Amino acid sequence: MTVSYIALIRKEPHTDYWVDIPDIPGCVAGAATAQEAKMYFAQVLELHLKGTKEDGLSLKAPRSREQVLADDHDSTVVEAYVIEIEPF
Repeated sequence: MTVSYIALIRKEPHTDYWVDIPDIPGCVAGAATAQEAKMYFAQVLELHLKGTKEDGLSLKAPRSREQVLADDHDSTVVEAYVIEIEPF
């Protein structure tokens, strides 16, 4: 059974796109396009989750899309999407 986390693609003027999951702090990836940022983020997230698991840490429970967007009043958000993660 997987758990759904909300990832946010962000962009400010004159910057690359970057992706993060507010409920999994410390994991971010960026690139020139939103699609590239999503691709790199998937790779970075895999390594981040592996390290979290190896360190014996747990993940924060995910919030709903509505909660994430309501709590994140950041005007840099251009897209929100779901990432399914296997719990450990």
